[in-house]
Order: sequence, then structure tokens, then C-alpha cells
Amino acid sequence: MRPECGTIRAWGILRTERENGGYAVFDRLQNRAQALLDRTIDRTALERRLSMALALGVIVLALLGVWWWVASTGGTRGPYLHAAYLPVLFAAVAFGLPTTILVALAATIVVGPLMPLDVETGEPQARRAWLYRGAFFVGIGGFVAVATSLLRARAERSAELRHGLADTYSRNLKMFAGLVESRDEQTHGHCDRVARNGVAIGRRLGLDGQSLGRLYWAGLLHDLGKIGVPEAILHKPGPLTDEEFAEVKKHCELGRTILLNVSDHFAPIADGVHAHHERWDGKGYPRGLSGDAIPLFGRIVAAADVFEALTSRRPYRDPLATADARRVIEEGRGTHFDPAVVDAFLVAVEHGEIGFEADTSPFVETPIESILQPDGIGMDLLVDPWLARRSGASD
Repeated sequence: MRPECGTIRAWGILRTERENGGYAVFDRLQNRAQALLDRTIDRTALERRLSMALALGVIVLALLGVWWWVASTGGTRGPYLHAAYLPVLFAAVAFGLPTTILVALAATIVVGPLMPLDVETGEPQARRAWLYRGAFFVGIGGFVAVATSLLRARAERSAELRHGLADTYSRNLKMFAGLVESRDEQTHGHCDRVARNGVAIGRRLGLDGQSLGRLYWAGLLHDLGKIGVPEAILHKPGPLTDEEFAEVKKHCELGRTILLNVSDHFAPIADGVHAHHERWDGKGYPRGLSGDAIPLFGRIVAAADVFEALTSRRPYRDPLATADARRVIEEGRGTHFDPAVVDAFLVAVEHGEIGFEADTSPFVETPIESILQPDGIGMDLLVDPWLARRSGASD
């Protein structure tokens, strides 16, 4: 387990502090997270030392086993002395060049001067024979050790680059979330509540952690395209005209375009942003999709968005009671909303997992570490090129 996992679990307990208007109480939990990380690092170092000791023990036992095997089969006349390559190669992969040379020399002695050519007669081996054999042990083991070290260094460098790219993705997504929040202060907290409620619905639908992470960002950024809507329309206190509404409807396509222009890895999030105003009966926008043709993230965010909007105060109306808003979602089952999503929403409501603006209690803590640690979302978006190539070849 990577040390960062401890920190991820610490960030997983972040809650919304409504009186301060922020997403989470970072300052209060930062010391706890760091302490947890320090303990995790200490435990990881101990586990690493124990693993090295165990590996060395395996090598020693393997050398003793080779000596016994060769001796019990009559000496080095037989082929079994070549089993000494096994501990040498194991050391090359596990420890690197210096340890490999030491193990190769030990193997040379075990099946060299300590082992006769013929155990029964006691005939010794020629010195030249076991020296040549030792040279092969050192040469082959050293080659494997160097090759393994180079491959490991390349893999570590690749991991660093991947984490750097993931960090860039995370920063971009957080920047977009900040833009949405600052663009429409009258609906402060709306996108965050949609994201959290969407995750609660997704959990009830059985989505895995990676999908929940992407769903969270799809909910948080579902109104990203509104940065292109004129403020006079966005902040209009009364009903919109047909022309104004047509302008607002462009935000779905604009949000998708912004995300995909940054990276194709944002495609799952962009699909949810693009489709969150589609309807199950095909009467939504922007594409008029219906049924399962609507991306799942769009179907989930649609229900979460409508519920949150109904239960929030707007300049032109008061919020609906929770029971009334729930009834609206139920009545839209099979017309506006995916029936399975509505069912999952109702279960989440029954378990107190759905939050709303007037609720002063914190969100129910949920085991979705990939949601509240934004520095990890980028890794979920990275697709392993080798796995992608293999799956493409299999198709």
C-alpha cells in the first residue's frame, strides 16, 4: 500500500462547514492527516525491512537446498547444480547488483569447492571448472540485476510523470469548479451538493470507486458551460424569454467542449456534463436523447440537479419542502428521469444520504476516498496505454 493512502482516508472524512461557506475544514484536519501519513510511512519502512529479511532468508535456504540436492544426487556430475542459478536470479531481481554478486559468489562456493565431483568416491572438482561456473553465475546474475535496475528506474520515472499529469488534471478540474462557483454566487454550494448527491445515488446503483470519482466531478462541473452565459441572463430574477432560454441551453455543449479541449481523458466527465439536461422520454436537450442512450452520469446528475434546485432558494422563488421535492422526482420516474436512478435516489433519501440547502446537518460520511481527495482524481482519468492497446487488439 502506498503511504498516500493514509492521507486519502484522512481527507475522506472532510465535511462541509456551512457557517464558513467552504467545502471542508482543511486546517483542522491537516495535522491529523500528516500524523497519519507519518505513522503510515514508519509502518511501510518496517514492512520493507521485514520483506528484505524474508527475501534474504529465502536465498539462504535456497542455497542450502541446492547444496543438499546436488549432494544427494551424487555430486556435480549431474545437472542439478544448475539450480544454483535460482537464488542468484532471485537476488538480481529483488536486491540489485551488489547483493547479486555476493549471492553468486556464495553459490559458486556451495557447488564449487564445498561440493565434490562425485560424492561417493570423494573425487574433487577441477578448480578451473568451478571457477568458470562462478564466472557464469556472476555474469548472468549481474546482467539480470542491471537490466532489472534499469527497468525499475524507468518504471519509477514513468510513475512520476503519470502522477505529475494527474496533478495537472486535478488542478484543472479544481480551477473549473472555482470558475463555476464564482460565476453564480446566488447558487453558492449548488454544484457541490449536486456532486455529493450524485455520488450517493451512484453508490446505490453499485458504481465502483473510480466511477464514483468521475461522477463527483461531473456533478461538480455540470454547470461549467454557464461561464459563457451572459450575466444579465444568468442573474435575471424572473422567468426567461425563449431567446434567453436558448442561450442558457448552450451551456451543456460549452461545458463539454471546455473539458475535452483540455484533455480527452475528461471524456467520461464531459459526457455527464453534456447530458445532464436530457430526459428519459427524449424531450430534453441538447440532443434529445432518450432511455439508455443518455450517458449514465447524465441521468444521475439530472436527478440530483433537479432535487437540489427545488430545495434551494432562488431570487424568484422559495425552496420546496423536501417531501414535495421528493414527490416531484418520483412523479418524473420514467418520463423525466431514469427509473433505476429514481429508485436509487429514494433509497439514498431513506438512509439520509441526500443533502440539501436547508439541511444544517453534515453529509453522511461515505467510504468514497476517491471523491474528496481531488489530487487522486487525475490518476483515475489516466488510461494505461498498454491495457488500452491490448483491449483494442482483442477487439
